[in-house]
Amino acid sequence: MKNYITIIALLISSFSCIAQQYNNIVPLEDYYSYGEGKEQVPQGTYFKDINNVLNKYVGTWKGMFEGRNYTLKIQKSSDSSKIMKTDILYIRYSIKEADGTILEKTIDDTNASALPGSLFVKDKPNTYWLLYWGKDEQEIECGNVGDMFIETFENNNKLKMYVQPEAMVFWKHEGEPDPCPNGRVLPPFPEEDEAMILTKQNTIRPLKGATKE
Repeated sequence: MKNYITIIALLISSFSCIAQQYNNIVPLEDYYSYGEGKEQVPQGTYFKDINNVLNKYVGTWKGMFEGRNYTLKIQKSSDSSKIMKTDILYIRYSIKEADGTILEKTIDDTNASALPGSLFVKDKPNTYWLLYWGKDEQEIECGNVGDMFIETFENNNKLKMYVQPEAMVFWKHEGEPDPCPNGRVLPPFPEEDEAMILTKQNTIRPLKGATKE
């Protein structure tokens, strides 16, 4: 579990890395041509979204799961390290009960970390992979962490999404309080066998020459 938290910390701290030149421009979808590990990527490489393969995900998506309303806001940005730079997606979201009660909300919350994207799944080139974690360290330690997968279909107007929880083993030490008295905290998203379908929300633009009343 600590290793997962370390990965998250490294992702966040990478934004503060000293700027450098990324002269080796490579299409994002060609990442796996360098093998499985970052150690095989030449320093100064930029996996750039030259062919706009990420654009179809960008926007606001809405769907329902188990009576709750979900909204995903997906944006494109980039992440960099001393070795390479990569164009990626970020997700912020809100989850509401049917009566409008907010269960979780990171959309428009500048204090909440957006979920960072990573890469397309190697054997599923149309499936994009992101890291998911809960809203606080206690939830993360108790299992609210995993991998999020998204895939568009129907002319990129529908989005399939699910979260694969991290496999974890919980230990309770004698004489110490139970760190997870309520058991494991699972991600508030469906798993693969119950994947949620969301619909892209179209932005209505005013016609040319129209005026506001």
